[in-house]
Amino acid sequence: MLGRKQEINLKLNQIADGLVLIAAFWISHKLRYDNYGGIWPESVKIPPFKDFIWLMAIVVPFTPLVL
Repeated sequence: MLGRKQEINLKLNQIADGLVLIAAFWISHKLRYDNYGGIWPESVKIPPFKDFIWLMAIVVPFTPLVL
């Protein structure tokens, strides 16, 4: 029974890690795209977040392997 509980805990941790990773990518894109604080020059624009969603499909499933 303890093994099953550990498996469930591991899966929940992996899901939480994936959600944190997606949130980190989104927040970093939002800061860069909207240029909060004027850190980056105005002339440098990045594509909208929808152009990077395909990257999430590659990065998120393989993140637990790296961790």
